[in-house]
Amino acid sequence: MGLVQPHAGADVGDSFDVFERIVAEHGGRPHWGKQHTLGVDELRRVHPRLDDFLAVRDRLDPTRVLVNHHLDHILGP
Repeated sequence: MGLVQPHAGADVGDSFDVFERIVAEHGGRPHWGKQHTLGVDELRRVHPRLDDFLAVRDRLDPTRVLVNHHLDHILGP
């Protein structure tokens, strides 16, 4: 049986906090497109080349056409 992921905005209570803590303790890092609570500063620590990606984003999408609330939170404005 596969892992069931909650839909966006679902109330998962404390279980998601526990999951994130366990993953972090084992060196895991979240997929940018999946649910997580990390912001750009935390992502920068676990994704050492994040600034390289942000530089490409600045070059290819300078007016932020490809932005949404989630990306603003995890990558900064």
